[in-house]
Amino acid sequence: QRGRADKEKLIRQLQESELVHLKDFQEEAIDKYFSAAIPDKQNSSSDTEERKTAEEISHIDSALSYMEQFSEDGPIVENFFPVKIETGTKEFEKTVNKFDYKKVIKNINKIKEKIAEIDEQIASLHSDISVLAPFENLSWRASDAKETQTTNSLFLRGPMEKQSALSDKLKEIDASYIEQVHSDTNSSYVFLVYWKEYAEQVLSLLKEENFETINLSYFTEIPSKAIDSSHKKISSLSREKQSLINEIRHIFKHNRNKLMMTHDWYLFRLQREQAKRNLRHSDRTFVLQGWIIKDDRDRLEEIVKKKFPASCIEGISPDKEELPPIAVRNPNIVKPFQSVTNLFGLPHFGEVDPAGLIAPFFFVFFGLCLSDVGYGIVLIGIILLAMRKIIVGKGGKQFFYLFLMCGISSILWGVVTGSWFGIDVAKLPPLLRRFMLFNPLEDLMLFFVLSLCLGIIQVFFGMFVEMYEQLRAKNFAQAFADQLSFIVILPGIILWTASGNGFLPEQFNKTGLFIMLSGGMIMVIASFFKKGRNPLLWLMLAIGSTIWKAKDFLGNVLSYSRLMALGLASCVIALVVNTTAELVLKIPYAGILFAVIILLAGHMFNMAINTLGAFVHTTRLQFVEFFSYFFQGGGEAFQPLSRESKYIVSKS
Repeated sequence: QRGRADKEKLIRQLQESELVHLKDFQEEAIDKYFSAAIPDKQNSSSDTEERKTAEEISHIDSALSYMEQFSEDGPIVENFFPVKIETGTKEFEKTVNKFDYKKVIKNINKIKEKIAEIDEQIASLHSDISVLAPFENLSWRASDAKETQTTNSLFLRGPMEKQSALSDKLKEIDASYIEQVHSDTNSSYVFLVYWKEYAEQVLSLLKEENFETINLSYFTEIPSKAIDSSHKKISSLSREKQSLINEIRHIFKHNRNKLMMTHDWYLFRLQREQAKRNLRHSDRTFVLQGWIIKDDRDRLEEIVKKKFPASCIEGISPDKEELPPIAVRNPNIVKPFQSVTNLFGLPHFGEVDPAGLIAPFFFVFFGLCLSDVGYGIVLIGIILLAMRKIIVGKGGKQFFYLFLMCGISSILWGVVTGSWFGIDVAKLPPLLRRFMLFNPLEDLMLFFVLSLCLGIIQVFFGMFVEMYEQLRAKNFAQAFADQLSFIVILPGIILWTASGNGFLPEQFNKTGLFIMLSGGMIMVIASFFKKGRNPLLWLMLAIGSTIWKAKDFLGNVLSYSRLMALGLASCVIALVVNTTAELVLKIPYAGILFAVIILLAGHMFNMAINTLGAFVHTTRLQFVEFFSYFFQGGGEAFQPLSRESKYIVSKS
């Protein structure tokens, strides 16, 4: 019994400490002593508890989803961000313990059933109205058209174009009376009385002319009164339904947060129950295993020994082919950029974490794409307001901080390019023009070259990281033959080509050739130290790889021209908005109003679309052009047993 009690407490403690990434047992040896199948009753009880907990979560989710469809419009941000509740541990537990959520859910389900019944009745009444509408002008009750000893009477609907043919054929029988009651574009509604002895012929004609019977016998009032009565019932039922909806809104307003907290309380419980699947039991003891960050080992031992003195912790070595999960820890200034790399994936074990590597490039590239002081200030203002109004988890906060930094970058580039809400540079105060280094709209070639130079810097940096990875893996020959040789050859090609085309002095021609030859010598010598194949074959492969890399290098660098394109787009659209506002300003009386509307709408649209474009394309440059040199990703995330919530966020 003590072991079972300790198990519950230990699992809860591990969840609160968030230190251990639990792992299932694969070793056959330990199953000789600890088997999940030994205490059948205990496992069965655990499965039952997990199932019950999942059912409670489902009931709460269902109640919340149902009530949300009737909730009155809340803040606009709730339409874009999931609702979160910030709460402390004591407040959370106190609320859950005092809240009778089952009573609330029971009331909601009763109201739900009533509304469903009302909806069904309203649908039935609408159906009755649609059936009776063509016969609204009848001055007698349709139910009076009863079968007699010698005749039958029917209400019919059929194609409008076939009514005349039906009437003519019935006249030939001379045993019926037909009258058109109503018609619309496509259909004709008629009343037919016929002798029973001719029933077979009449029914055959109706089928032939595609006329169908409409049953009105269950309406005890004349159609117009029956329709009016149905409308009144619908109005009454609608008022009753609205009253029930108001009751739901009242329940939702006063119990939503409590239901959300209760949902997450059961969610935490479910996570603990699921964690028990990783345990192995004997009659009196249990064992679990998992991964832990090395620096957290002492803290875990302190927690376990202090609260569970009968327990012990033992370090074990992973199997040869076993890869540990990935836990990424970066300085605070780099953490926002971790949210970008997380979109691509985590590094696998032994691979470099790219978050710190992309941070300066992402910061610079994003700002260059937006490059406006005004837009940067507005972006920062929006993010700061969102951080106050919107409750998000750790991942959401990282994105907020990322866009704060990107707003700062936009301000810096805006100062450099003289862009202030797209105002013409000539109209800027001299103080602001003093900090301006170039005008993107006039110095297009400079802007283009700047974008390519930034691309060359990042691509070269990616090559160095690739070489570093090879050196770290002790593949020295490959690092020198494949990476270092190309890093040396490429600048030589650039110098030789530039001097040959007159972009650089002629003496750089020989310098370029010398650098290329040096890189070639590195490739040749290093290829002879490679293992596993003929050195000449390695050399041929290295030469082919160099040619292929040169092609990729050119394509990758040219991709950075999108920095110039997005930067120009931001400037041009802003300038067009301002010019349009100046033109409408000349309109008498309403000109000022129109100009203000154009300025606000135009600049907000421009900022929104170019902020999105800056993020997407800057991210693409990292994923496609930069990561292609050294980063594969695909690592398993380190996910310790923790309180993974859906609605609540712990107060820091």
